Amino acid sequence: MLLSVGPATAAEPKDPLAGFDEYVQAALADLQVPGVAVAIIKDGKVVLARGYGTRRIGEAGVVDEQTVFPIASVTKVFTATCVALLVEEGKLKWTDPVVRHLPEFELYDPFLTKDVRMEDLLSHRVCLETADLAAYRGDLDRAQIIRRLRFMQPVAPFRSRFSYHNPLLITAGAVLERVDGDSWENVLRTRLLEPLGMGATFAGPRELKGRENVATPHLFAEGKLIADPMWNRDHEGFQQLHDAVAPAGAMQSNVLDMAKFLQMYLDEGAFEGRPLLKPETVRTMFALHSSVPIVAKPRPNLVYPSFYGGGLGWQLRDLRGRKVIMHGGGSGAVAAMMPEEKIGLVVLANRGWGAGIEYMLMHDIFARMLGLPRSQTNHDWLVEAQETPVKEAAARNARLEAARKRDTKPSLPLSSYAGTYACDLYGKLEILERDGSLRLQFGPNIEGTPVHWESDTFRAKLTCPPGEEWFLRFQVSAGSVPSLQVERISWHEPMPEFRRTE
Repeated sequence: MLLSVGPATAAEPKDPLAGFDEYVQAALADLQVPGVAVAIIKDGKVVLARGYGTRRIGEAGVVDEQTVFPIASVTKVFTATCVALLVEEGKLKWTDPVVRHLPEFELYDPFLTKDVRMEDLLSHRVCLETADLAAYRGDLDRAQIIRRLRFMQPVAPFRSRFSYHNPLLITAGAVLERVDGDSWENVLRTRLLEPLGMGATFAGPRELKGRENVATPHLFAEGKLIADPMWNRDHEGFQQLHDAVAPAGAMQSNVLDMAKFLQMYLDEGAFEGRPLLKPETVRTMFALHSSVPIVAKPRPNLVYPSFYGGGLGWQLRDLRGRKVIMHGGGSGAVAAMMPEEKIGLVVLANRGWGAGIEYMLMHDIFARMLGLPRSQTNHDWLVEAQETPVKEAAARNARLEAARKRDTKPSLPLSSYAGTYACDLYGKLEILERDGSLRLQFGPNIEGTPVHWESDTFRAKLTCPPGEEWFLRFQVSAGSVPSLQVERISWHEPMPEFRRTE
């Protein structure tokens, strides 16, 4: 008997997101992250928008696709996009000197003051020390931070490399205001958020008052996961911090709104068929304007870029042989695109500061959408993002302990170290004596209890930034303390000298 065989049928295409939900749930547990939201775009469509986990540890509120998260430094791309709109209107140029629009702009070098241009700010190639502590203090506004630019020292020659800098993005926001004649917040809302229909996106945490579906950022402190105090909306000092850095890192959004923003860029400036930016503007923003030297890493299981640098607002790198346009945020956010592949993604997590889940998911999603095998395991990411930094910190502390001069004591009574010290860049630093110990106060947000380390040096763990520790080296002369040198133990840039002001 002959069997009749019908025409061959093509196999069903494999779903690239099969098992993705289970993978995310496992990642939350492995990396100890309370919650995350994800949106994925492919070929002009949102193929996934979903939330996982909880908005706040120990509470029942679940994360969904409408949950609002901080996007932190992803805000910089929105500021750059607003600048691009003014460029297209002919109100300024990428090559305009900053001082043309902001006469009070001043750097340490008169030549730089005259020559730094808008594209330098947005591509991070001015190469100044970061000086983020000025904003962390919580009592300086944007104008005061911009005024302190003149005291920031170079870390590399001008335009020699990518050198990330928040105060210069705050400066870009100030130029935007000066040119448009309206506040950064209003320009953002009327020129960008409203045309894109981003009704769940906000300029800063103050605008979240009364909203319930909001994620709380978390961090590890003393070995346990806690709500990050820096995002406490009832603390005026932290609110002032977010107000001050707003154009560089205070926005809030959800994955649905962020998907609209990414889709506009994937469509080369068009949104729902209406042009918002010109294609040539988008291509200029996606071009490499500054670069980072790539150092080979001895971990072949993770994907390291062969190029990395700054576009205008965006950051550029390669991944699995494709060009990636992206920006991350320290609160646990990343927005990324592979324009040639028409893939976009946004990951918003409520644990940042090195947890790494946003980048782990970014790599996994791109691999899935490209049909490529994963290049790393969850454990690889856990080692890279969390275990290795902890080991490095422990090794650094062991070196400090080994070099410590023991059996020494302060050369003066504690009351002699107490006083107000100041420097041009950061302002006042108060050392107080209370109940037989010293207390450090650096603006309303930064506090610590200095403990004697050796001779006239004390060590203090601070309330913020997270995990920050300082050595306070008091300079003793003729029975008094005329100055204080601060060393940030885990930070690579030196601090200026603080002089006693009394």
